[in-house]
Amino acid sequence: MNIFERASRRKLRFDTVVGLLATEQLWELPLTAKGERPDLDKLAREVSRDLREMDEGSFVKTEPNENKIEMELRLEILKHVIDSKVADLKAREQAIEKQARRQKLMAAMVAKDEATLQAMSKEELEAELAKLDA
Repeated sequence: MNIFERASRRKLRFDTVVGLLATEQLWELPLTAKGERPDLDKLAREVSRDLREMDEGSFVKTEPNENKIEMELRLEILKHVIDSKVADLKAREQAIEKQARRQKLMAAMVAKDEATLQAMSKEELEAELAKLDA
């Protein structure tokens, strides 16, 4: 069972300063935010901190701790959403860089065409115009 199915079966919610958020609402949060606005980084750090505090449990009790299992699931989900959003951001940045490079290459091609035309003699230009009129 994948982490999102497990979260939906448990009706997992994430506690934020604006209230409880369902798992699917995590996708709407920014990676980071200024001030008191909730963001994925703050949530992940809080869950990680809470999970570390839970690890200070008993060495004698060996039964599974449901709270710890749920916190681990929360952290897995947050990491997945963060990784996905970071990958999307990198892909957008690469697409922007690729488009800028394409525009530079197209401008260089236009400049080369212009240079080629400028290098043509008057007779060659007239011959090209005659071809267009034919």
